[in-house]
Amino acid sequence: MKKLIVFSLLFINCFIYSQKPIKVSNIEFKVKDLKKILVDEKVTATFRTLYKNNKIECGCIIKGVRNDSIFIKGSIQVKDKELICKEYYYYELKNYTDSIIRHFKLNKGHLIIKEYLRYNDGKIIYKK
Repeated sequence: MKKLIVFSLLFINCFIYSQKPIKVSNIEFKVKDLKKILVDEKVTATFRTLYKNNKIECGCIIKGVRNDSIFIKGSIQVKDKELICKEYYYYELKNYTDSIIRHFKLNKGHLIIKEYLRYNDGKIIYKK
C-alpha cells in the first residue's frame, strides 16, 4: 500500500511540475527548471533551461531569492526565429550590472547566442 501511495504521488508530481515546451519557429525545446545556489551571492537561483535531444541549448535565471527577498528576476520571450532572455538584478547584486539581455537565434535547428548585452543605469557597459 505504501508503494502505491508513493508511486501515485510521484506520478502526480510529474504532471504538476512538467512544463510546456517552448517553440522557436517550428523547433520545439523541452523546458526544465533547475535550482542552484550562487555561492558568492548567497542566492538560490531558478534556472530555466531549454533542451533539444537531451542536450542543453540555453538557459536563463528566472528567479533568485535570499530569505524572502527577490534578488534576480528573469524572463524568456520568443520572437520569430529568436529567443530573448532577460535578467534583472536588485539590491547589492545591481552594483555593477542591473540587467543582462541575451539574444539567441535559431541556426540549423539549434540556438546560438547572437548578442549579449550587459547594462548598468540604463547604459550598455558590455556588448558582445
